[in-house]
Amino acid sequence: MKKSLTLLIAILWSSAADLTWGQSVPTDNASSITPSATTTVPATGTARAAETWEVVSPDLLPLSQKISASLNQAIERGEIPGAVVMAGTLDEILLHGAVGDRILSPEKIPLRPGDVFDLASLTKPLATSLAVMKLVDQKQLDLNEPVAKYWPEFKENGKDTITSIDLLTHRSGLIADNALADYAQGPEIAWQKMARLPLRQPAGTRFVYSDVGLMVMGRVVEKISGKSLAEFCAQELYQPLALKRTRYLPPAPWADQLVPTEGPVGTVHDPRAARLGGIAGHAGLFSDAQGIAVLSRAILAALEDEDSSSLQKENPLRATMPRIFSPATARLMVTPVEVPAVSSNMPTTVHRALGWDMRSTYSSNRPTKMSDSAFGHGGFTGTSLWIDPQRKLFVCILSSRLYPDGKGVINPLAREIGDRIVEQFDARADRSATTTSE
Repeated sequence: MKKSLTLLIAILWSSAADLTWGQSVPTDNASSITPSATTTVPATGTARAAETWEVVSPDLLPLSQKISASLNQAIERGEIPGAVVMAGTLDEILLHGAVGDRILSPEKIPLRPGDVFDLASLTKPLATSLAVMKLVDQKQLDLNEPVAKYWPEFKENGKDTITSIDLLTHRSGLIADNALADYAQGPEIAWQKMARLPLRQPAGTRFVYSDVGLMVMGRVVEKISGKSLAEFCAQELYQPLALKRTRYLPPAPWADQLVPTEGPVGTVHDPRAARLGGIAGHAGLFSDAQGIAVLSRAILAALEDEDSSSLQKENPLRATMPRIFSPATARLMVTPVEVPAVSSNMPTTVHRALGWDMRSTYSSNRPTKMSDSAFGHGGFTGTSLWIDPQRKLFVCILSSRLYPDGKGVINPLAREIGDRIVEQFDARADRSATTTSE
């Protein structure tokens, strides 16, 4: 990977470390970009929160400053304690920064770019969907077959024709969330009760965002593979990409890297995932921004044709990065699926992909300037990721909006920051095209 100019804005602290395709963030949470030249810009004013930024070229410095200003305003309004922002392409990380604090009391501890977040519903695409598509690629799962083929107990109460596509696009007819009382007797009884759940409406007739649906798909991965969802994702996805800070059940040594939500640090916030032992198809995954960046780039790489000679010519990194599954499987995962829905008591249509959002009533964090083919997802804790395959661009924003009082908000700001990044990306592309033509 070629060395590139990196500007580092260090207001309270700064560090940098080398990045290879599969390298994890070091234990000191240093950034993942290697600077060949570093410029330190001091803080302006004393009211600003702690912040650390790295950008790949000088023209992105004003963008990082604008993002910092917006995040500082949100911090001052009490909407978030801080946030990590990372944006990049298939070939490079454009910017990576942290603004605000990880801990607020008894004393403030600054948020760092490598800190680890409870991803909440980002688990759905980055664990369950990728695991499902891996099984599809291995020809162990047919998306059009009834789920009951793989989990026979699930067929009860008229669910014998429900498919994986129905569940992954939230059109299965299942309830959004089942009662917490269903989990009171432990995971095995909880799974039995989930298998017996009735449908609320016929499959395919209405979009209802369902945690239960993705829990079922996580269970299907376990039934087919004979492994826990955590083990399967680690062995088939995260370890091949050398991700060291993307996993279920964060270990004790991560304690000073974990960003709190409302409960004990390091314990999944979602109550149903917690009652299933911290491993579920809808929530439970933890990661830093670096891990999400590697997964985003792996997805973008999987969408590319398997012509290694052309990839090597364009960028050697693309030719050597692990391919998580075939282009056909990757394209199937992000092909839009129209699902009937109701919004404000009026019929409408939402667009989902397999485990991913595209345009729906849950897309309030989606950058509006991304292409129609963009796919992404948000998490209840304050996380979001959007990938634009047309631009080969991803934008990841991680916050813990629930800390400390459970009342924060991030989605409108995430959309705003994403739009600013897309605008700058397009402007850089236009300048590059102009320079090339000259």
